[in-house]
Amino acid sequence: MSIKTDNQAFSLTGPGVSYIFHADESGELIHDHFGPPTHQTTPDIGGPDGGWGSYLTRIARELPDSGRGDFRLPAIKIRKSDGNTIVALKYKSHEVVPGKPGLAGLPATFGRAEDASTVVIKMQDDIAKISVKVSYSIFPGHNAIVRSMMIENGGQKEISVEHAASFSVDMPSGEWEMMQLSGDWAREARIVKRPVVLGTQG
Repeated sequence: MSIKTDNQAFSLTGPGVSYIFHADESGELIHDHFGPPTHQTTPDIGGPDGGWGSYLTRIARELPDSGRGDFRLPAIKIRKSDGNTIVALKYKSHEVVPGKPGLAGLPATFGRAEDASTVVIKMQDDIAKISVKVSYSIFPGHNAIVRSMMIENGGQKEISVEHAASFSVDMPSGEWEMMQLSGDWAREARIVKRPVVLGTQG
């Protein structure tokens, strides 16, 4: 089985890849592993809070937001009608669905039940009545993981989505390399590689 769930822990595994994450006691969605297949359980983030940092600065979050003590680039930033951008999205529920559903009106990968499996995590801010459904799909035959999210405003007031990243992952420190396939039609395979350094790259 390519997707396993154990209470609030989730594992997407193919022959050459594992993507593992869980929801902690407070409902934060925490990233545990993305790489070669493993049976790793939840890692110990270790060490006491110190300096300006807090729990949210020390953990790898699946859906980092804005304004709650995490100073990394947020994956999601929503401005509410009163102008503030603090949205505390917490785990509410999940479901596993066969295949990879398409995204209405958007270009997207898709797959039948024999090609892919998807787990949909519902996150919600109970005060603002904003919910986000984060979908993780695995294509085991290709060792590929894809992610998307759908934002829903269940409140009475208007919101503005200022930033929404379909994928966000914290990687451990190391000598990483970024690769892109540049070019236009029929020349997409022009490989460009460069080292990943501190700061924003694009």
